[in-house]
Amino acid sequence: MDPETAAVSAYLSPTDAAVPEGVYRLVGLPDGRATLLLVGDAEGRRVHSGRLVAVSRPALAGFERTDPPAPRRSVSGALTLGYWSVRAFARQLARTPFRAAGAALLLVAGFAADVSSAVPEAAAAALVVLGALALSLVGSGRLCSGRRRCRAGTRGGSGRRIPRPRPRRA
Repeated sequence: MDPETAAVSAYLSPTDAAVPEGVYRLVGLPDGRATLLLVGDAEGRRVHSGRLVAVSRPALAGFERTDPPAPRRSVSGALTLGYWSVRAFARQLARTPFRAAGAALLLVAGFAADVSSAVPEAAAAALVVLGALALSLVGSGRLCSGRRRCRAGTRGGSGRRIPRPRPRRA
């Protein structure tokens, strides 16, 4: 690679440089140096090591451009993600039981109306769609009132309750 045309966010692989084998991403070019982030192993699979390597800018001649590494995808990772997604959805429904019950009632009413044929099919379908939409909004935490916080009243990721500032009296 030509050190003069090096661009940030390029993927590089060492050919004769004194760095370990792998796929690197160029993340900085400060003051005649180059900062590289290790993003893939020697086989081209993605890694999340956080390892940074600093080389001189002329040392970029010992690298060649390469394709981004392949992401790691596994069945166990997908199952773990699904488990935690369902768990977070259920916890959010439990935090707002009245809204969750109302949304579930709309959904059940739509299915019951469809089965019983007591109402027109379009109305039953509308109830099912509205119930499913309401349930997804409540479960994702997007259906909250202005004063009440659906996410357990916390701000930030600490899980610690932070009181709201009170207005000063004149």
